[in-house]
Amino acid sequence: MRQLIVTLGLLFAAGSADALESCVLSTQDLNLGTYVWTEHSPAQHLMLAHVECTADTPQNVTISAQLPVFAAGGLRAMTGPGGRTLLYRLDIRNDATGTDQPWGDGSGGSIVFTKTLNTLTEPGVDLVPTLTMVEGQQVPSGSYSDNLSITVSIVMP
Repeated sequence: MRQLIVTLGLLFAAGSADALESCVLSTQDLNLGTYVWTEHSPAQHLMLAHVECTADTPQNVTISAQLPVFAAGGLRAMTGPGGRTLLYRLDIRNDATGTDQPWGDGSGGSIVFTKTLNTLTEPGVDLVPTLTMVEGQQVPSGSYSDNLSITVSIVMP
């Protein structure tokens, strides 16, 4: 069994300390099922987090979410029994190019998820990356996990 446990860090940058504006980040732990090294592991689209802004929030809010630096090729590692690792890649949609790219901090070919919301018509956004397991990894059975620290910046005019 493989698990991906998500830990989120939140950074708010608000326009006024007296305003009633706010955005709320909600997350969930993920259970990715069973990994079989001899079988093809299709990419999985994951509902990782959701940011929702209240009606009192300014009309245009920019939300960006980034992950710390990753290894070459966009690979990350889950750790399991005996410190063994199970490699995976976490991509996010680049709206500018229409392609998926490694989700990171903007360095080494990675991109930062960025979305501007018009809170009158679109009060929230889902963070839905694509997780792909590296095929052919012979690892002992057991539980594998990783913690991701996602920095979410919310900029209000």
